[in-house]
Amino acid sequence: MSKTLKKYWQSYGGFKALMKSPFLWLSLLMTVISYEFFLDNKWLDIPISMLPSLLGFNLASYSVWLAFGNHKLNKILSKLKEGQLHSRYMEVNSSFIHFILAQILCLILVVLLKTNSLNNIIYLPDLACFHFYMKFLEYGQIFINGFIFFLFCYCLFSMLAAVLGFIGIASGLDIIYRQESKEEIQSKRLNQQNIIQKELLNQKIKEEIELLKVQKIKEELELSMLQKAKNELELLIAQKNSSIKPTQEKIKNIIGFFKSK
Repeated sequence: MSKTLKKYWQSYGGFKALMKSPFLWLSLLMTVISYEFFLDNKWLDIPISMLPSLLGFNLASYSVWLAFGNHKLNKILSKLKEGQLHSRYMEVNSSFIHFILAQILCLILVVLLKTNSLNNIIYLPDLACFHFYMKFLEYGQIFINGFIFFLFCYCLFSMLAAVLGFIGIASGLDIIYRQESKEEIQSKRLNQQNIIQKELLNQKIKEEIELLKVQKIKEELELSMLQKAKNELELLIAQKNSSIKPTQEKIKNIIGFFKSK
């Protein structure tokens, strides 16, 4: 447990981060201004009625952050920069834990103060005759009331810090979502260009196929014409050969006739 708390405190930033927090000083200012209010123990009813709701809100918000946080944002926040001991992701988580622990501590102290009294706890009859002792009890009671009221104010201001933290997270998500939107638009454009290029390529292929078909038909027609011309030529040659043979026989008969004379 001590190691876990130490890790949380270091990732939160320690006393340096606590003292730099404007909400701490605003809580102190509110405590000083409301001095007369927390002198009466009736003010304890206010934090008892409010703190459980505030604690539930912070716990629910932190659960949502852990369960549904954007993966890209968490990956970016978890990167360690040079010289850093803790990532921005751990700092955000530690801030939520810090607010939750402050509210739990405040609620415990309020309930303890509501159910007990400092005067009754450390009152010693033997020292009751001493004026400084009674003054010590009186100022001690005021100090404890003031400290718990200060812690209660700090819990209220921590709600503001949580809201501002959500704005920071939302701005980071907005950048990521806008980048994703640009990438989607670019991807759609590329897909459309690819589709157009594919359609043009398919059209070109179809045209080339049609051209090849036309060329094939043309070649087939030329081939058929050549075949027809060949057949006609062969027919003419055959006719000539058939007409030449009777003439040769007639010439042979005439030559034989003259020889016989």
